[in-house]
Amino acid sequence: MTHTEKRLLHVVVTHSTVPKQVFHEPFDEAGNSWKTTVPSQVMVVYITSWKTALKLFRDVENR
Repeated sequence: MTHTEKRLLHVVVTHSTVPKQVFHEPFDEAGNSWKTTVPSQVMVVYITSWKTALKLFRDVENR
């Protein structure tokens, strides 16, 4: 497994649908979000490749 380092910009975001909920998102130079953190939900969502994500579910049938 190889690791790549990237310089990311930390952005604090609110959405009009839930204005009091704060999201923390690091963006790369192309404007892609790599991770979303929602502290009020104790939830973290990481962005990864399809192949890497499927490694976690080896028993899942590939369709």
